[in-house]
Amino acid sequence: MSSSTTPAVATLSGWSHPRRLLLLDAVGAFMSACWLAVLLPRWQPLVGLPLFHLYALGAVAAALVPVGLAGCWLGATRWRHTLRWLALLNSAYALGTAILLIVYRQQVQWLGWLYFGLELLVLAVLVRWEWRVSGAGTASH
Repeated sequence: MSSSTTPAVATLSGWSHPRRLLLLDAVGAFMSACWLAVLLPRWQPLVGLPLFHLYALGAVAAALVPVGLAGCWLGATRWRHTLRWLALLNSAYALGTAILLIVYRQQVQWLGWLYFGLELLVLAVLVRWEWRVSGAGTASH
């Protein structure tokens, strides 16, 4: 992949290396799971999303952790495939989150909009990054 097609963020500190990106995805999913299942439920009145949905989103995020780790440590020959699957799964997670925000828009409070807005922004960057690093549509790597 040429440097002109590599996202600027991906070139920082070698994070465009597939194993590092898979590890970054796993760490991010773990952090999201902790926020969603442990921290945000304590402040649910300031978040506004029902507890059931916070826990459900946390469970989905937790389920993505082993996918990233497996791709990082076990799938050296299948990293491209794993990155594309993670990009699709992250996109589905983001879509589900956005749908919940729309459905509960009257109940979501400032902390919910802040957290989920930032999470969706990070996911959008991550999905684009994973898709590009995976070489979608190119023969490089």
